[in-house]
Amino acid sequence: RLTSAGALDSTFASGTGIASASSPGSIGEAGRAAGIGGLGRIIAVGAHGNVPAARQTIVARWTAEGVLDSSFAGSGVTVLDLSTTGGDDFGVDMTVDASNRPVLLSQGTDDPIIARLTTAGLLDTGFDGDGILQRSFLGGQDVPARVLVQADGRILVTGWPVVPVRVHAPPVAREPPPSRVDEVMDHGPPDCAEAAAQRAR
Repeated sequence: RLTSAGALDSTFASGTGIASASSPGSIGEAGRAAGIGGLGRIIAVGAHGNVPAARQTIVARWTAEGVLDSSFAGSGVTVLDLSTTGGDDFGVDMTVDASNRPVLLSQGTDDPIIARLTTAGLLDTGFDGDGILQRSFLGGQDVPARVLVQADGRILVTGWPVVPVRVHAPPVAREPPPSRVDEVMDHGPPDCAEAAAQRAR
């Protein structure tokens, strides 16, 4: 953490100004996104492991003072197999909802994975039954980018489908009730990447 003057903050992370985290037996980890939750706690998400081996999603939480929060997953750090099958997944973004529950966005082998944790760092079974939802934008391989939570608790996901140039889907698609997900596709010129936004209730 930096001061407003750009210097390392000596009041953060036991005086070093730099907070870090790793899991036991770490074989390479990379942080990709961070956010601020209740009580000023800092949450980060990223990748645990290195290709060609399957990666997993790593999540860490620190107190506002930059110390790993032992009330989160017991140590402040948790590694999750969000693919649920031992496949490749890694965190790309995260946010916190109104109840201070971390909402994670990960890249799976082909599709985005959305997961919600409890404030204690466990998968929240109140979200899609097991805390994990894997969802394709357009039926092929997709790349997730951002996750946001609306004031009403609905979850917005943005990203883009990996599709051949000049292949276009209908501009708007919505699943019939009782759908959990609304999709809105915004398509640019034929030589541009297609964009997609997905809302998970």
